[in-house]
Amino acid sequence: MKELNGHAVHVHVHDNNGVFAESYFGDLHGAPGDGNIDFSVLRELDFKGVYNLEVFSMEAVRAGKSVLESL
Repeated sequence: MKELNGHAVHVHVHDNNGVFAESYFGDLHGAPGDGNIDFSVLRELDFKGVYNLEVFSMEAVRAGKSVLESL
């Protein structure tokens, strides 16, 4: 992640639980915090750009935003 510092303009973000799902081509695209991805590594980026939350509901957008803002 440190190698990307200063180069990332926007980051696509979603969570999953590492298990193949029948829908969405095996990837549930959950809100950050709903699965098992450790998003704390994003702190290393000192990222000030845009997070594109790849989720399927406004509820998931709000939940993911809360997780990302807490980093």
